[in-house]
Formats: sequence, C-alpha cells, structure tokens
Amino acid sequence: MFKKKKDLKFSIDLSSRFLDKLIFAIFSENSLVNRKFLSKVKQFIEILDMEAYARNKEKFLRLEFIAKSIELILDRGLRDFYIITEELANRTEFHEEYNLIIDEICNNVVSNEDVLFLDEFLTYRLKWLFIYEHYPDLKDILYQFETNEFSNFEDVIEDFFDVIEDLYYKKRQVEIKNKDERFDFNIKDQETFRSNIEDGHRNITSERNTIRTGLKSLNKMLNGGFRAGKLYCFFAVPGMWKSGMLLNICMWALKYNHHIKPDDPTRIPTVVYISLENSRDETLERIASHISPEVVDGVDFKEYSTPQLLNLFMNNPELVSSNLDFAFRYRRSNSISTADIENIVNEVENEVEPSSKKMREVVLLVVDYLGRLQPNSKVHNGETYLVYGNVSDDLSSFAKFKNIPVVTAHQLNRQADDTIHKISQNNKADIGKHLGRANISDSRRILEVIDDGMIILPEEHPVEKNTWLYIGGLKHRGRKKKVQPFYQKFLNGMRLEEDADYPENKSVPSLIDNLIEKDISHNMKYEVTSDEVPQVRKRRSPLDEFKELDDYC
Repeated sequence: MFKKKKDLKFSIDLSSRFLDKLIFAIFSENSLVNRKFLSKVKQFIEILDMEAYARNKEKFLRLEFIAKSIELILDRGLRDFYIITEELANRTEFHEEYNLIIDEICNNVVSNEDVLFLDEFLTYRLKWLFIYEHYPDLKDILYQFETNEFSNFEDVIEDFFDVIEDLYYKKRQVEIKNKDERFDFNIKDQETFRSNIEDGHRNITSERNTIRTGLKSLNKMLNGGFRAGKLYCFFAVPGMWKSGMLLNICMWALKYNHHIKPDDPTRIPTVVYISLENSRDETLERIASHISPEVVDGVDFKEYSTPQLLNLFMNNPELVSSNLDFAFRYRRSNSISTADIENIVNEVENEVEPSSKKMREVVLLVVDYLGRLQPNSKVHNGETYLVYGNVSDDLSSFAKFKNIPVVTAHQLNRQADDTIHKISQNNKADIGKHLGRANISDSRRILEVIDDGMIILPEEHPVEKNTWLYIGGLKHRGRKKKVQPFYQKFLNGMRLEEDADYPENKSVPSLIDNLIEKDISHNMKYEVTSDEVPQVRKRRSPLDEFKELDDYC
C-alpha cells in the first residue's frame, strides 16, 4: 500500500509584485474574496518551503505577512482591517517594513480580473502539488505493470486506485467553481458550510445589496429597498404610470444610494434602464420633468433652447453628483428576448467610461416592461400566461445569476379597468384598495415567480383635488407581516413627493381618512354610503382627472 508524503514542501518562483497583489486581494472589499479564496491562499502558503526564500528578505517578509494575516482572519476570526494590521505590526521585529506594506494596501484596489487570476494561479499550483506528491507512487505502480514485477496483482490494482481516488478527492477540493456551484453546500462539509453562512449573512445584511427608493413607505414595503437577487413587478392598468414608476425608481437609485459599492471596486456602479416602449427623446423629456418638479405640466422640449436643456441636465445634482452611472437602452417592443437582456448588460459592463477610464458594473436593472419581452424558451404553445411565466422565470434567474435586483412592470387585466370605472361612477375614493389578485388572471404565472409584486394607480384626492399614487402590495416573498398600502402625492406628472431622507413620512394610508373633519374646513357636502365610507358628490372620475398625466405614461 502506498504511503502519503507528509510535510512535503515546495519552492516556487514568486515575484514580489505577485505577492503584493495577493496581499491586496486578502484585504480587498472585492466580493470574490471570500472564505474559500482565503482558505486556498492558506493551503498554498502551507506547502511553500519558507527556508527557500530566507535569502530574499523582500519576498520572505511578504510571505510571512500573508501567513500571519490568514491566521488572524481564518483562525481567529478577525475582520476589522485596522485591528488586523495593528496586530500584525506588533507581532514582528520588522515594524517599519510591515507598515510600508500596510500603507500600500490602503492605496490599492483589486479588480475581479485580478482575483480570478490569483484564484486560478493558486488552484493550478495546488493541483500540480497533488500530482507531484503522488508521482513516485504512480511511477512505481506503472513500472510494476509494465515489467510484471509484483507479488500480488490485486494489491497493485488497489494501490493504483487508492492513488487515483486520493488525487480526485483533492482535485475536487480545489476545483474552480462556476457561478452556480459557489452556492452549493453540505452541512457535513464544515468549511464550505461555514463559508456559505458567512457569505449569505453578508449578502442579506449588506447595505450595498439594497437599492433604496425615494419613499419611506415603499422602502418599508420592500423591507429596506430593492434587494440583490430578487425580481420585482409593478402592476397597473394600461396608461396608468407603469413607465413613470420605473423611471422614478431609476432616478431614486441615483439620488439615494451613495452607499452602493460594486463587487469589483475598480468599476462604476451603474443602473441600467431598458425601455421597450418609450424612445430616447421621450425618456429625456420624462427625466427633464422629473428633475423639474416645479414644472407642473412637465417639460416640453419645444419650449426650451438647446443651451437651456444642457444647463438643466448638466447642472442637476441628482444626476451629476451621484456616484452611480445611468445607462439607457431603447429596443423596439417584442424585438428582444430575455437572452438579449443579458447581452445588453454585458455590453454595458464591457464599455469604458471615457472620463474616468473605468468600466461599469450593473447594480440595478429596470425593464420597461415585461409584456413586451420575448422569452428564451419557445415552449409555450402561444399561451399568454406561459409566455409571461417564461419571461418572469428568465428575469428571476438573471437577477440571481448577477446578484442584482431586477425591476419591471406589467398590465392588469380588463376586469381591473371595469372595477375602476364602476367605482369611479359611484363617486368612491380609495379605488386602488379594490384591486387585487383577481385583476392579474392572465399574469398569474408572473405572480408565482416574482419575489415582490405591487399594484399602482393614480387617483385624485376627493378634497384637495390633486393627484396621488396608490401603491399596494400583492406579494412579498418571505414576509409574514402584512404590508399596508399607501398613497403618495404627485409633484408633477413625472415625479412623486419624496420623503426618504425626511424625518416626516409624507404618505397617507387613505385618501378619505379624516374626510369629515376636512369637510368642516372646506364647507363641502358629502354623502355616506351604507358601509359608512364618506364620499364626494358629483366629482369627476379619477381617470378623467388623470388624463393629462396619461400622456406621460
């Protein structure tokens, strides 16, 4: 039976530049630097013959620095950079040299490409070690086969398979995992299980994985905001602010998410807005209206000169002061599939931003809207609900694959139109609260797939005569507590009143709460229905009142 060589050490020619890059990676905020990567570094350092580097002080110090850093991070569980580096500096006689290395760490960032290169380098060196470690045994066994010089044939076969099985097991231990496999774990495999727990907790609790909106109540409904790896869908009747909602989400992402950092710190975090409905010119007018809330009827480009528009866009802090970039792409309705969505995102990430010379990393994808996309799979027999279901499946998978939130919208059915019209004719308010799952029958498969679904509907306030947006929850995966619907006021046809950074919540739970008290101050006449809900007499339909806004949507 073959015997394993214990404490086998190797001398590998490593440059100081490579070792520096490895040190920078260990302390990097790059999300690819997880416990698996650090464990691989530890394995690699343990097989090196440190005496072989004793004559090269520069390399020896770096290898020692790496070994001690990995010990503090993996074995002692330290996470804070300053605590680790302080401990390192106090555990060596080379204080000055260590402090120089620490200063270099602070001045460097590591890209995804750097981490992947280091990971591949370590992986293949470890694989080579396993082959080299068993080379004498394999050579001896193969020699016995070739010369027939063995006392027992069965023993030789067993020895051979022992070597092969050991090689295969170790190969699997250090094998480069693909994007899906990195989430695999077994409870008995404690190293992998621990790594997944740490990565999962960091992913769920990290602020940089949550895109906040501009509305307090919507952030509460979304459990903090749009979370990475999830698919969100807003449902509305045709022409009732689906596109407006999605564009507001993009603008909010730029304004309220300065905390967002890309997984690759060398890239620019970017919001991608793919429109299958509104062209570039229409979208620019909508953005102009959003950033000009005082313009009640919205911005009409025909009323502005080119210098005026350039000044409006280029000097707006919501756009130019954000650390996030915004990428708009227009494609004709039903001209692309969800596979093309992935290609568009890849193209955005491979472009170089001219001023900074950096590439981008997509942190939020907004698609306007789901019903205008083709699915990857053609197996749907023309059934509408299957088409919508396949598109939803594709978008949900893409959200998980990229670990970003994906937000889209879809239409409610004709029954929703009938419900709205009927309630409007009866002069009732809070119409949105009468809409629910029954109004998405053709889109039922979407509701099964998405993580969060909301209904939106613009309504006129029965007293103030201004327009508010109803937002009500349909589905919130994993949330046991019921999420309350709310109304948010419009500032103009393309902007809601924001309150995310205000101490006061500006949303209201109902347009008819305290209506009787308001009646006294306005000296208006109301009637009360049998269900004791105050109603306004002879007011126009909310759909009629929203006619002007409809042009934007």
